[in-house]
Amino acid sequence: MKKYEARAAKCPFYRRESAAVVFCEGTEGCNAIHVAFSARALKKKYASAFCRGEFSECLIARALTEIKYRDVTEGLHER
Repeated sequence: MKKYEARAAKCPFYRRESAAVVFCEGTEGCNAIHVAFSARALKKKYASAFCRGEFSECLIARALTEIKYRDVTEGLHER
């Protein structure tokens, strides 16, 4: 299976991608999150918008930030 590497990825949780799947860092060091799409075009649009674009708008990146950096982000939500 051909692998696609995105040197332009901005998301800190991005790991790699294939034709219709984006692989993100998981919640623990021993796992990963696979975001699978029904079509290559949908994966390309998603990767452009979030992996290589505004990753802060990605629900997966937001959840991973909350989980992994809870101590750092706790003060950000209190205003």
